[in-house]
Amino acid sequence: MKNHTIRATLPAPDTDRCSAQNLRRPIMGNSLRPVSPPTRICRESGTPIASWTAPDGTATCLFQSDSLALWAIPASSEAPASVGTLPAKATAAVSTTEGIHIFTPDGVYTAAPDADGRWSLTAAYGQYPPVAIFPTEPRIHTAATPRLTLKGDYTSWSGAMDKTDIAMLGNSVMAALSEATAAAVADGCAAAPILAWYRLRDAAGRELFRSTPVMVTPDGIQGPGHVDVSVAVSSGSYRQVQPTAISVTGFRIGLRICDTDISHASRRAAVLELMTAPPADLVDYSATPYVTRLGHTATEGQLRIAIPRLAGQKALVPAMLDRLDEVSEVAAVIHDPFNPSGELYSSGIIADIPAEFNPGNTAKFLRNAMSGHTASDATTSILREISMPHTFTASVATVAGDITAYGGITPIHTLPMPINAAWIAGKSYGPWQAKVCVTLLNSRGQTERLCAESTGEGPIPEALLPMLSYPHPGAFRIDIELTTDGRTLSRSFPLTPTPASAAAYYVEPSLRPIPVSSFESTVSPMRAVTERKPVCHKSSVVVAATASPLIPAGTAAIDSAVTAITESRRSTSGIAFGRRHLYVFTMAGIHTVSVSSSMQMAVSAISSDGVDSSEAVAVGPEGVYAATPSGVICINGTRSTAVHPGIFKAIAWSPSFRELWCLPADGAAKPRPVIIDRFGHTYTRTDIAPKAFCAAPHTLFIASSSGFFNASREYADPDKPIAVSWCMRICVADDTVPRIRALTAVVGANDADLSIDLLGDNGTDKPHRFAGLAVVGGISAPLYLPVIAHPHRYVTISLYGHVSADTRITSFLLQTGQRLIF
Repeated sequence: MKNHTIRATLPAPDTDRCSAQNLRRPIMGNSLRPVSPPTRICRESGTPIASWTAPDGTATCLFQSDSLALWAIPASSEAPASVGTLPAKATAAVSTTEGIHIFTPDGVYTAAPDADGRWSLTAAYGQYPPVAIFPTEPRIHTAATPRLTLKGDYTSWSGAMDKTDIAMLGNSVMAALSEATAAAVADGCAAAPILAWYRLRDAAGRELFRSTPVMVTPDGIQGPGHVDVSVAVSSGSYRQVQPTAISVTGFRIGLRICDTDISHASRRAAVLELMTAPPADLVDYSATPYVTRLGHTATEGQLRIAIPRLAGQKALVPAMLDRLDEVSEVAAVIHDPFNPSGELYSSGIIADIPAEFNPGNTAKFLRNAMSGHTASDATTSILREISMPHTFTASVATVAGDITAYGGITPIHTLPMPINAAWIAGKSYGPWQAKVCVTLLNSRGQTERLCAESTGEGPIPEALLPMLSYPHPGAFRIDIELTTDGRTLSRSFPLTPTPASAAAYYVEPSLRPIPVSSFESTVSPMRAVTERKPVCHKSSVVVAATASPLIPAGTAAIDSAVTAITESRRSTSGIAFGRRHLYVFTMAGIHTVSVSSSMQMAVSAISSDGVDSSEAVAVGPEGVYAATPSGVICINGTRSTAVHPGIFKAIAWSPSFRELWCLPADGAAKPRPVIIDRFGHTYTRTDIAPKAFCAAPHTLFIASSSGFFNASREYADPDKPIAVSWCMRICVADDTVPRIRALTAVVGANDADLSIDLLGDNGTDKPHRFAGLAVVGGISAPLYLPVIAHPHRYVTISLYGHVSADTRITSFLLQTGQRLIF
């Protein structure tokens, strides 16, 4: 007689000799134990969006119902809390310490709890009252040329002038002009057109919004185009040059709130920063002025000295637009800008121009800018297209330490600034209505139309500031319509892209404000309806600092549509200091992305296994798991290891039991999840039919048609025994066929309704039952089954029934007797 001891184990992924249902191997011990059902935490059903972990470690799952309502359910709760309603189905979400940013096709929303744990939903970017920027407090600043004596002999008012005299005259005029301009700057004024814009920041210094720039000027190009001087006759020659006053008009910048309807989001704006670029000082201080003679008398002659202008003045505005952040300085900081009792709300604010903007700086800037123009590549274009004032949405997102990463990026182009934020008010008062529409070509060549309307009652505009712009190089037209005094006036302005493709702009040639009188009367009101044509950059990856997750800082292109992004579990190189590593999953393969401290990215392919969706990826302690068309793999560093050959549509890691839940892709109405334990062994569960998973650091939420469950907390109901089954087929001999004499089952249970069958075969696929036992009640000793049967080479042990949660299934002892030579 020979004994065969069969340990009750779970099947390995690559075998069909064994199967187990609702039985797991515990973290401590070798017996199989029944699994209790996951704890139901609510009966409402929906689609999980993301989890959020409170500082005390409590996990909360946010889910969206079919009605688009958003709910929050803590891991220990049975009553979900209403969060709000999204305008569309969520496409992705990212969890931060402050809440969850939820991406939808219509924009980004933030769900966050307050100090009392009550959740609310707000637009992540928010709507803020537009702030008008305009010239104010014009002041005349004057300087005089000195009295000069010409060196040449000019007894008659004709002939060539001495070069020394021409240089002396030019230098005196340029010095006086520079002195007048410097006096304006010292007075906190600009004496030339200046680009200005503003940005809003929250209390933590994060940028919330930025405006499009405007050109502020009361009267166009700086200073006079020429200066006339008198030359008196002395000792028979025209030689005494009389002092001449040269004046420039300096001005300061005013700000006022255009709309006194302060939105809820405005409370987040802790600071408004007024930003100004260098004044467009187009005087070429390094050039020698051109001097011409005018009329004369017997006692006096007149000279005209032309003020030299920079040759590249037409390139100045686009050069500044391409480098707006680089060239701008903070001119004013306004705290709590939208406080109804604040100065900006009540009377407006007047700001000085930064003293760093001295005469002559423009020429240097223009030379540097023109020599540094570079074409915008695809990744730079995408980054600009999703940076403020634009926004974006994403199809996948993740947090990896101090960076946040997104994939499947869709830009949401900003609406144009309302026109009352860029006009100069006149002296007439009354009601008015204004519309502004920008037409652009998106990256697919489709036409988008973006419109903004504003109404009010008060000063009626008499002019627009001389520059109109939109932060997209594909914008080719701005249409403006103004209705007041019973008349409707309109005008279209063509837009030109800047050399580095940062924006498109129109500048009035004179740099003077655009008078409303130049508009044409119309009888057909403009249709101000926004028509977006979203373009998803499916293969783009964008990263941002986790401290400011909605301000993109870097982008890279992958060779296929991005379906999931996770943090790499281990460094992929020996020089990883200061870098973050990501796994990017696509339909065509898996990549590692290394992100530097400056948000530059390097992409490397590590596997050709494709992944269909973010639901098919799970992060575990040993690596990142992915369900691919060839089975489940585990990625660690740059290596991937096969885990299970099954095809699954969703997977998730359960941290409490250290198990990987896998949802089969067989289309079953009630799919039975396959569980892979920490040893790589598997079992199936029948106590729940998952639809989706939502993982948290210490919790796994499961969504099903009957509600939400916490898989990390199992509930053993003493009144509901657990249905279990286990079977294993073994070969009892290679060259002989023994007779089975007995079976001893080492099983223990307080309560059971259990059957154990023995099935035999000699190599066929259809074994037959030849012995069995059934037991009802408690099991406190091994079960013994004597057997009288024909010889079998293969024996299958099958255990099934209902048991209490404390059941232990340890091993089986199979005893064989007489051998037959085969």
